[in-house]
Amino acid sequence: MVTPVLPHQNNIQQIGYKLLSMLNFKGKKGEEVARTLISACLWNDSVESKSRAYGVSPQTVRNYVEEQGVEVIEKLLESARKISLKVLKGVKEIDVSIDWTTKTWYGRPVGGLGSSEEGNSWNYATATTKFKGLLGIVV
Repeated sequence: MVTPVLPHQNNIQQIGYKLLSMLNFKGKKGEEVARTLISACLWNDSVESKSRAYGVSPQTVRNYVEEQGVEVIEKLLESARKISLKVLKGVKEIDVSIDWTTKTWYGRPVGGLGSSEEGNSWNYATATTKFKGLLGIVV
């Protein structure tokens, strides 16, 4: 997914739609869970805040992540890899920057996620590439 260097609201929405097409939770609240997670990530907000907008409880979002999270993320990463290979076909070298981030929350622990002295934490890395003057972000 390639985005201009400075994200504009329209670009953020386009990224959100693309991620939504790639993030596939199963179940009757799967789409609402995906929308909540994507919205919280893109706007740097909490699941608690964004879940209300999509008519799902924060605990439901956590339950879906706990039950299906690994499978969904593996599919998302595989899709991102396929897109990257298609876009970068024949390119021998690109610059990559990786940023590791830890977000802390004070709710119930979720299996597979870490914790810190301050509370439970959600860790993620963002890989950023630059190719032909365009910035590409893979979360």
